[in-house]
Amino acid sequence: MSTLFAPVDLVSIGNSAPWTPKAPKPSGGPSGVPPGHRGETPDIRLDTVVFANLKSLGSDIPGFMAQLVAEFADSVQRHTRGMRLAILHGDAEGLGFAAHSLKGSCGIIGARRMAAMTRQIEETANRGGNETLPLVVALEVEYRSVRIALDALLSADATSLRP
Repeated sequence: MSTLFAPVDLVSIGNSAPWTPKAPKPSGGPSGVPPGHRGETPDIRLDTVVFANLKSLGSDIPGFMAQLVAEFADSVQRHTRGMRLAILHGDAEGLGFAAHSLKGSCGIIGARRMAAMTRQIEETANRGGNETLPLVVALEVEYRSVRIALDALLSADATSLRP
């Protein structure tokens, strides 16, 4: 098990539902965030500033970003599976824990919308709500889009390194 994704919420984005953001999506790069600007709304799929900061942190480690993305993918699969099992067994505490853990991973990689969605799942579980399965399904769908964006950024990095 990786210790790279600790349950830390690095993204503070308010309490609005991820599919009904309070602020409009800013125009800009592939994530909707203008270069050099960190968006503060949950409608940002992937915060490219966070991604760029991670990239610079690991710039002297070959394959750092690819490994980070692979560990994030593993974290998403592990925690969404845990959420589904917790829902199946009526384990609100387990569901809240899995959502909280994944929220930290999403914050680390810059998956802002996913972080907002996991926050909503965690809050719903903590208050004993039973409408969490549709939220988990929506989270899984959002992850597919985030993974495409991450893969595109990794591909762009690999292309820029070629002679």
